[in-house]
Amino acid sequence: MKKLSGLLCAVALLFSLAAPCFAVSVCGDADGDGSVTPADARLVLRIAVGLEPAEGIAVPLDVDLDGDVTPADARLVLRRSVGLEKLFPAEMPFTPPIEGESPDVAIDAPRALLYDATDNRLLFRKNIDEKTAPASVIKLLTALTALKYCAPDDVFTVGDEIDLIGKDSSVSDLKKGWRLTLEQLLYGMMLPSGNDAAYCVAVNVARTLGDCPDPREAVARFASLMNETALELGMTDTCVVSPDGYDAPGQYTTARDLLTLARAALQNELLTAVCGTFETTFTPAGEENPQTWKSTNRYLNPEDRFYDPHVFGLKGGYTEDAGCCLLSAWRVNGRDYIVLLMGLESFNARYHLSSLLVNAVEPDEITVPPENPPEEPSTEDPLDGEPTTEAPQTEEPTTQAAFPDDPPRDEVAG
Repeated sequence: MKKLSGLLCAVALLFSLAAPCFAVSVCGDADGDGSVTPADARLVLRIAVGLEPAEGIAVPLDVDLDGDVTPADARLVLRRSVGLEKLFPAEMPFTPPIEGESPDVAIDAPRALLYDATDNRLLFRKNIDEKTAPASVIKLLTALTALKYCAPDDVFTVGDEIDLIGKDSSVSDLKKGWRLTLEQLLYGMMLPSGNDAAYCVAVNVARTLGDCPDPREAVARFASLMNETALELGMTDTCVVSPDGYDAPGQYTTARDLLTLARAALQNELLTAVCGTFETTFTPAGEENPQTWKSTNRYLNPEDRFYDPHVFGLKGGYTEDAGCCLLSAWRVNGRDYIVLLMGLESFNARYHLSSLLVNAVEPDEITVPPENPPEEPSTEDPLDGEPTTEAPQTEEPTTQAAFPDDPPRDEVAG
């Protein structure tokens, strides 16, 4: 990676036409000509080493948000210009949704929305501008940020950063020393909702942008990049401090911002494919034993009673502050819908209420799972980082499932 960094910076120095200093955009258009080219990288590099004055620049040139303008910023712009960094579609931030006719349905959830992606219509909304903890749904932002700066086949090494995850986090069981591609780690983040995978991605991506040996410092730098990505997308009520969505002071989002995030995720073909996968098997580089990850999204499991072939993603989550959450993408009769439920007390309610919302606009296509408890106790495995064993019982239960066969509640966050 150091050789690549030196090569890219050297290439930048070969461009001989200096561009005048205008405002730099967040996408690296330093000379303001409407496109990102190697000339932009050369200009940033000249400013970084003092060959060009920075006076008159309306916005910061600190592209990687490390607190200073350095050759690393020029390298980042050059990566964008030659296609090594994945740029967002030009139309972002997205056009705000049109208020559509609301279906006649009651949803018992603190925050909820139903969005018709085909016609850009917001059909149902409930408290979507309230700030809330994001839980693991924010891993979509982690993935998009990583894909801005690194290619899917870039190989990362699992290190001490996986020791930084919160207590009782959902994990993908990474082992230190494993070498995996970014694409493989995306599956680890999205399918088993691995917080360890999120930290591995964050640290390795941050280190591609400059010297950052301390994993905590690298995580903080990546969180800054995530916040930059959020602003680029138009997520104005989101602040991220961790790459996995684990509860943390000062970290928040809104359902409206998560809708924007979902729209961006669905424009990325790789991320859409990852989030729509139920099971994947892989072998880390240099290892002999294959590993298998399964999605926590019960809509994707053909053997689950909540299975629905209309669903092709996206991400669930649970933390103590966020409650039970589910962001799902649906394709019904040639139309795409996005459904978001947040703050629920029941894991199963996420699926029942999501289906209920889609059923309200596609009544002949969606079968809503029954609310009545099954005759026999459920043997379904708890998912999305939920505990796999019964919690210790006290004389008075601390929580009650709002829907049948909910897995027991615990401190697990995922």
